[in-house]
Amino acid sequence: MKNLSIKQLANALQVFRTVNPDMNINMLLTFLEVAQNDGITGRELEDRLALPHTTAARMMRYFDRLQTAGKPGLDLFKVELDPLDYKAKLRKLNDNGAALLNRVEEAMSN
Repeated sequence: MKNLSIKQLANALQVFRTVNPDMNINMLLTFLEVAQNDGITGRELEDRLALPHTTAARMMRYFDRLQTAGKPGLDLFKVELDPLDYKAKLRKLNDNGAALLNRVEEAMSN
């Protein structure tokens, strides 16, 4: 995509709005960062988005199947253990996340 127009950006944001109308910029950036870097750790997210540790952790959980005990998340990420660092968790788009990304890309092509 060479020239991103305001209309294309607005179309993409409307798609995110259908998922959650209260989604903020940190949430959007978290989703986009995971979409671009399939298998990103919380520490990498902190560094790339210049987020405090607690904010990065909260943003990641927001997109997991469960946000906290008993509170469902958006179920757009899957969590895997990092084979190189057993303490780290990798976030990747799950099927729902990939479908959302496809909808965003489609909206941006209109």
